[in-house]
Amino acid sequence: MKDKEIKSSFDKLNDRQKDFVLNYIRCRVATKAYLEAYSTEEKPLDYASAGQSAYNLLKITEIQEAINEKIMGIWDTKEKEIGKIFDEFIALGFSDINNVMELKDGVLIPRDFDSIDTRAIKKIKIKRVKEESFKTEDKSVETDIVEIELHDKRGSLAELADILGLKKTQIEIKNPDPINITVNGVKVE
Repeated sequence: MKDKEIKSSFDKLNDRQKDFVLNYIRCRVATKAYLEAYSTEEKPLDYASAGQSAYNLLKITEIQEAINEKIMGIWDTKEKEIGKIFDEFIALGFSDINNVMELKDGVLIPRDFDSIDTRAIKKIKIKRVKEESFKTEDKSVETDIVEIELHDKRGSLAELADILGLKKTQIEIKNPDPINITVNGVKVE
């Protein structure tokens, strides 16, 4: 015996009800959402009757559940996107040159890019240089010099601190000048 697939509240609605729910979430005006979902050229609805029908539709539990379900789905998606942005700031803020380069036999070389997180890399520049000091049989040897520039670590950490509310703005006033105010001929200090 196969398990029955559980339908969402939204999937249980008919097509017009689904249109109403989506339009309502988009515009947050029940009458307008109802007109967009139910009014046709063949059967146009007036604003007053659409308003009453929308009001009645919003009282139906299944419609309320479908609206809440869709809104929660939107927030879940937004939370995932916010999480991705947060992860990017963390990747940039806590990156280090050791994540992308390694020291082997006294030479700094790039790590295998397939095995590392490359999000912190802003720019890679490869220069081919002829090395005269490595001549063999009167031929100069060419070598590649790899320059790797990382994104601004301090900027990412500052943005992350700001997002987390760890930054506090303070204004310090040194040696303030006194303000002299006169109200109705009386000096106020």
